[in-house]
Amino acid sequence: MAQFLQTQFLDMGSPGVGSRVLFGGNMEQYFAENAAAIRATFSFSFEFERPTFESLRNFVVAFGETAIAALLLLLASPAMLLCVIGIKLTSRGPSLYKQERIGKNGKAFTIYKFRSMRMDAEEKTGPVLSWTADPRVTAFGNFLRKTHLDELPQLWNVMVGDMGLVGPRPERPFFVSRFRNEVPYYHLRERVKPGITGLAQVCCGYNAGPEEKLEFDLLYIQHQHSWSMYFLILYYTARKILLARTV
Repeated sequence: MAQFLQTQFLDMGSPGVGSRVLFGGNMEQYFAENAAAIRATFSFSFEFERPTFESLRNFVVAFGETAIAALLLLLASPAMLLCVIGIKLTSRGPSLYKQERIGKNGKAFTIYKFRSMRMDAEEKTGPVLSWTADPRVTAFGNFLRKTHLDELPQLWNVMVGDMGLVGPRPERPFFVSRFRNEVPYYHLRERVKPGITGLAQVCCGYNAGPEEKLEFDLLYIQHQHSWSMYFLILYYTARKILLARTV
């Protein structure tokens, strides 16, 4: 992994007009078939160029994501009301769950989700990463996770500018501090705004470790100006949601 990161990402801050991304097969296969395509022998090149008006592009993306998040919140309000009722009927405690996460430039913010775990989930253990078949997840919470309805409140985070629709998933301060010490280049994730979904969520399984997810997060960061990558991440995220697969 170290060699992969050294060759791909250490020049992320350097100026330049063009960059080259190498993908195995075609780009849809890269996303759809298997995450190993990144590490395989690359068979052809996909070109993109850094936009000349980068600040204008960033403004357009931020404005567009804010508008989309507002529209989705409005459309999803009936489903969100049903989520609140379902949580109240099946477990004790608040329906909405808030937690501190680390965003762009290491800035802390409060993320919102529908609660999918028991209230005492970390009472005895302290912070623990969740995993597939986590026994701390309630029955209704398992449904919320499979359908990703638990993530809907994060549309508010997009509206207020803490997050984007696409980007590395934000992590808790406890794990950020730990991974910074254990995983080389982990701090580079903080160069961009975190997202509701990302390349790591599309390509990795739920139980993937921080090292594996970091490869995909940094690949996204290096090529964050590729519109093809941006929209394909959204497309395959939507497909996973419709198939009720864990992202």
